[in-house]
Amino acid sequence: MKNKTMKIWGYKLARKNKSVKPVRKKRKKTAERHLILPGKILPYAAVTALSAGLVIFFGMMARNYFTMSDTFSVKRVTVNKPSAQGFYDVESELEDRYMGRNIFSVIPSQVEMLLREDHSHLQMVRVRRVFPDTIDVDLVPRESFACLDTAGGVVVDREGMILSVGEIPEGIVRVKGASFFPSRPRPGNMVTEKHVKDALALIDDIFKKTFLGREDLGVVDVSDRNNISVTVRGVPVNMGSDAFARKIVTLGEIFGDPRINPDGIQYIDLRFRDPVYSYKRN
Repeated sequence: MKNKTMKIWGYKLARKNKSVKPVRKKRKKTAERHLILPGKILPYAAVTALSAGLVIFFGMMARNYFTMSDTFSVKRVTVNKPSAQGFYDVESELEDRYMGRNIFSVIPSQVEMLLREDHSHLQMVRVRRVFPDTIDVDLVPRESFACLDTAGGVVVDREGMILSVGEIPEGIVRVKGASFFPSRPRPGNMVTEKHVKDALALIDDIFKKTFLGREDLGVVDVSDRNNISVTVRGVPVNMGSDAFARKIVTLGEIFGDPRINPDGIQYIDLRFRDPVYSYKRN
């Protein structure tokens, strides 16, 4: 009975500790599995260091090739322009500044900014790098729209940007009565006088909304701040200072009517509800 009891107790003890002993052994084996000996680390470290060294070496070689090789030196500056006039200084400036330089050191946005600052007559500038050795530049000049009859002639575009001073070109509308006193007009500056800007907008709307062209318009007089006078086919037309949209429609109807002979009209006044005609005396 005693032996049976011992056996039973031994069996119970074995059953009790059976779940504990395998866990301890398993933890021990797991710890041993994750233990990396120094001898195993060295090959991995050596391979990693060698790979990093090769990447750095070849990276430096590639960098030196792209930044110092003559292959990527600028050898051509191509300027695409609508005409040869007025662009020689731009071409020579670009060649002097960028020929022989590494093409990667030429930043297109910076070149565009410098050209706009130095050449106000350019409306659009676009610069591209054509690898391996060419800089391609597109230039679109501002269009001469009107000439202010002051300071020997001040040529402006549609927005009122001053393009040149001291010349009166043919084929564009002349605006009389503008003044820049006490300042002096300079190319690249914008016209700020309201009556002049209104006159430019009026001329533009006449071209866009009627059949009248540049050959039909003569002098535009802005001397009177309350009245813009436009000479159309030799006939002065008083446009006032507001409600230009309605007056432009009336203007087109008058000069589009075949029954009206402009040669016999002294002037037309559109400042009233109905057009007022003043005829020449025989």
